[in-house]
Amino acid sequence: IRPHPSFQGRIGGIKGMFVVDDSLNGVKVQYRPSQLKYDVPMTKRVVVPPLDNRDDALHNTIEIKEWDKPPPHAYLCQNTVQLLEERGVAKEYFLSLARKEIDELKSVREDCELLMTKYKARKYLRDSHCLFEDDVLMRMLHARVPLDEPVMTCMVNDFINDEFKRYREKSKFPVIESRYLRMLPDHTGLLESNEAFVALGDGGAQYDVERLGSVVAMRLPSYFKGDLRKLRNVSKTDLMQRCPERGKFFGGVVAAIVLSTRGTRSEAEMMSGGDFDGDIAWCCWNEVIVNSVQECPGHNTESYHPTKDPFKERTIEHTNPAWTDLIINYTMHHRHDKKRLGKLVKTLEMMRDNPRFGSNEVNEIARKAFIQVDNPHKPQWTEADQLKYGSLPKPHWLALARTGNTYQSKRVLGELFDMFDRAGRKDFNFRDIEAEMNVHIRERIEKAYRKDREEVEVIRKDMRTHLSNFNQTMRDKIRGREREDEVETRLRGKAILGLYKQHRLDIENTYEDDDLPKVFAILYEQTYFQSRDRMFRWNGKPYVFAWKVGHDYLTRIIADGEAKKYGIGIAPTVARGNDRLVFGKRR
Repeated sequence: IRPHPSFQGRIGGIKGMFVVDDSLNGVKVQYRPSQLKYDVPMTKRVVVPPLDNRDDALHNTIEIKEWDKPPPHAYLCQNTVQLLEERGVAKEYFLSLARKEIDELKSVREDCELLMTKYKARKYLRDSHCLFEDDVLMRMLHARVPLDEPVMTCMVNDFINDEFKRYREKSKFPVIESRYLRMLPDHTGLLESNEAFVALGDGGAQYDVERLGSVVAMRLPSYFKGDLRKLRNVSKTDLMQRCPERGKFFGGVVAAIVLSTRGTRSEAEMMSGGDFDGDIAWCCWNEVIVNSVQECPGHNTESYHPTKDPFKERTIEHTNPAWTDLIINYTMHHRHDKKRLGKLVKTLEMMRDNPRFGSNEVNEIARKAFIQVDNPHKPQWTEADQLKYGSLPKPHWLALARTGNTYQSKRVLGELFDMFDRAGRKDFNFRDIEAEMNVHIRERIEKAYRKDREEVEVIRKDMRTHLSNFNQTMRDKIRGREREDEVETRLRGKAILGLYKQHRLDIENTYEDDDLPKVFAILYEQTYFQSRDRMFRWNGKPYVFAWKVGHDYLTRIIADGEAKKYGIGIAPTVARGNDRLVFGKRR
């Protein structure tokens, strides 16, 4: 498979994004001044005693950090919704997206195919050789585990709640006619100002974008109204007609948005001060959005030049004690910079929602956020800003403003939040999980019981011991838990993963390979019984211990049973390579 012809890497002293251009004669590297990090000759002579002078064979090596990948489908967000609303997109369009997502979320508990489609859109299988890095819910979906299985029901409910929360609190709606695309410069000079060439690597989508003739694009986050650019899309055929020789370059671009570099400012720079060194743009060709977006000139940010970072100007040997102080200060500046930028962005969203603020006040906060990105050592959020904006009422849709000084927003984000809030209380309030043990696993245990009753009872006792030991270890961890930061939480997650691995290893070392499906089926049974008792007493969630430890065996048992029942399907196997091939085909 040919990789995408664009990649991030380094050639000699040149670093950044590169695109293969078949129209260049010979071996040539064209680059922008911003890509030249070290001014060194492209042909270098070295002396390696006792050998004579010779060419450095590695000097001109192309170091590829990452090839570009097929562009993922894009989503709206609060920043995008606000900007689109300001530029003329009707409120009804966003409400129709919300109604569609609510109807689909209501249906996924009964429609396995719809559930798999939505889950794949959010989650991706990792091609890993580690058994415990699998996505358990994805394996269960591929194995056609019935949706009424207790753990399956619980995991589906958790996924629905996560989706519901993402829509309500972040307005992250999918837009089919949109992608996240790498921004590339037009070094051929064929594109005029306000023109772009969009390559998607998808024939159907490519036809749609060329048929519409225009696209809208922006970087995230965007600060000014003019950061959303409405561009005329030029097809590959039109570019070839302008100049057949230079137009060959566009024939090799697989997935990117190529922007004009004519004029005093490029289109990338007018998108929140972007550049062509790897920036990604949200690109949309939805007919409703494109036709609704009104023209708006790009905001003039030429005077917002970043100041020099004093920490980058200093040169200190790493053995010098001052080196440690420099690193600590530099790290603290960037850590505080994220907090300051977050406050500025949240304040900007709040001011855009509140009609009491005029465009000049909004642009002032936007200017500070724009400057803060390139000036981590120079705080833009001041105590005066905290006094002026910190105590102002916030729209009720802001994630951190559910209580306290809030007001009922009448803008589209407020109505979206209310729509999901009403639906959540009515249709997505999952509490009780009423489901029986999987029939295929029960049949496997009953067959083993008829064959050797005593052996099954011994295995049941051993599996109860495994489950009891795991639960006791977890209770000890919970009792000893104190206030923790993100690092400690991540370490605790790795420790729990280690517990699953250890129990799996103990079981595999205790029993013969041919008995393992039966053993894990009994582990599932004992886990189910304790889950049922726990749910009856505390209305809690079912235990996932059996699925975390032996999900590949359990999915195989269920898939085999479903295949025999309907005469269709291929069961996931214990062999990791076969699993990967099967999942890849179904993907």
